[in-house]
Order: sequence, then structure tokens, then C-alpha cells
Amino acid sequence: MEVTAYLPNHPILKETIDCIYFLKRTKEEPPTAYFTFPTLNSILSVSTNTRIDRGVSRDFILHDPSQPFYSSLVTRFKSPFCFEYQGEINEITIYFKPLGINAFFRKPLNSYPEGIDQSFVLDSNFEKEFTEILNRTSDLEKLKGVEDYLLSLHQSFEHSFLPTFVNALLDDTMESLSLAELASKYAISQKTIIKHFQLHLCKTPSEFRKIARFRKALLKFNQQEVPLSLTELTYILNYFDQSHLVKEFKELTGFSPKTFFKQISPLENGTIQWMFTSNG
Repeated sequence: MEVTAYLPNHPILKETIDCIYFLKRTKEEPPTAYFTFPTLNSILSVSTNTRIDRGVSRDFILHDPSQPFYSSLVTRFKSPFCFEYQGEINEITIYFKPLGINAFFRKPLNSYPEGIDQSFVLDSNFEKEFTEILNRTSDLEKLKGVEDYLLSLHQSFEHSFLPTFVNALLDDTMESLSLAELASKYAISQKTIIKHFQLHLCKTPSEFRKIARFRKALLKFNQQEVPLSLTELTYILNYFDQSHLVKEFKELTGFSPKTFFKQISPLENGTIQWMFTSNG
């Protein structure tokens, strides 16, 4: 399985998208299975000749010529997903920044189903446009097609306080402030903040902060030539103590931090964080 990630080229898309990756499989390849973990991104995937079957412990993404176009939208998930790919697959996936996807939608993000929406259509041209893009020969041609299409849909997303509050939750210097203290700092009630987070991010501020801290731990762990200890990660990321770190890791990954860091497989310089697993 070949996975290649690209950063968007256009300045507007750089503000709204973390990365766009292309996944390709041949029919000769054996099945590939991996876990993916909670993220701050909203994730849009499209592919040709594909269907997804829901299993007990994993979802199967299968080559199926009777299904010429497949699309899915993931807005929120709080525990790992396991996917197994089988057969020939041609897929494009877009990782939108936390508030980025709202610039392309006409309805609030929470209007769409939680988890994986397997029948997602962005507009009347969605299937036609992406089918043509998926059939392009080179990655650069595909990337240009994705960017041109998204730019045609782009509209400004303006909000009185959400961008500021999201940036505050991502700011390392404000990690020690409670949500109540942050709300007071920006003179916004916690009830109002929670309402708008759920409307446009499909997460509560507490969920957002938990996932942000987890993702920072992955980034910092992968950046070090000598792996950080759990004690160091606990201190750097302002977990209350090591047991707090372990508890949150198990909630979000299903694994202890030691097991998780041993098995995680960063792809494309850490842009994608998957844990490959055995089939069956």
C-alpha cells in the first residue's frame, strides 16, 4: 500500500487544511489493517470502486466495481477505528484543520452524522468532480484538481470567539489554565463556549483539549532522537501526573503509552499516525 501526503499549495487552503493524502493499493497486495486514533481534524475521504463493510472489531474497505464512487466524512470519534483494506483501492483523503472544514460547508458541522458518514455529498457536483480527479494519472494533477474544486466552494467562516478560544486551547503557555479560567479570561460563559464547540467542532472543549494534548504527545515523542520518558511527557504537556497521562492514552488509544509508542508507525514525516496490525 502506497500513501503519499501533500501540503496544500494555495494560501487559503493552507489556512484550512493540514494535509491531503493519496492512498493506492494493487489487487495483488495482501490485506492491510491499521488503527487510527482520535484527532482534532475532520476527515473527508473519497474513492472509486469501493465499499465499506462494518465488522465486529474493524471496518473492511473492499474493492467493488459495482460501487463506482464512495465517500465518507468523519467529524468526531473518541476511540480508535480499525480499518482493513483489501484489493485495489484508489483513495483521496483530506485532513481539515479543527475549524477549517466549516469554510466549505453551508450547514454547521454538527448537522452531519458523528463517526463515519458513508453517504456524504458536499454539493451537486461532488461525485462528478472527485471521480474525474481520482481518474487523473499523477498525484500533482490530482492535487491541483482537489485544490481547484475546494477553492470553488470556499466561503469565509467568521466567528466572534471560536478561533481565539481554539488557539488558546492549543497554546502551550495556557495549558495550566482550566476551561473556567479561559472562559473568564475571554469573558464568555462556559455554556456558550460548549454550545459553539459542539456546533462547529463536534467536540466539547474538554474533549478538544484531551485530544490536543494526546496529539502533542505524539508530535513531541516523534521529534526526539532519544525518546522522552513518560515522566518527561507528563511534565512537558501539563498532565496532572503520570497516571493521568496513562488514563487518557488508554481512553483514546486502547493501549498503554509504552505499548502505543512501541507500535505506532508515523508515515510521511509524522503527518499520518497509524498503528498497523495483523489481519483476521
